[in-house]
Amino acid sequence: MAFLSFWTEYERRNGRFPVSLFITTNLDETGMIDLLEAAVWSRLLEMCPRGYIVELTGLDDYRRIKSGRFSPDK
Repeated sequence: MAFLSFWTEYERRNGRFPVSLFITTNLDETGMIDLLEAAVWSRLLEMCPRGYIVELTGLDDYRRIKSGRFSPDK
């Protein structure tokens, strides 16, 4: 699971320039709630509206491809 946000709400509240946020995790939604607590998870969802959360499960490991040890075509 990965989150990408431009934090427009943070920016609006604080009068600052946009801040990008990128988080990757091996935890599912329940695991994230347990780790961060419900209030923090809720705030992340507020900052990352629908369409900005990307599921990365099952994708090829780009680092292995880049190293030349693995080809996604094989």
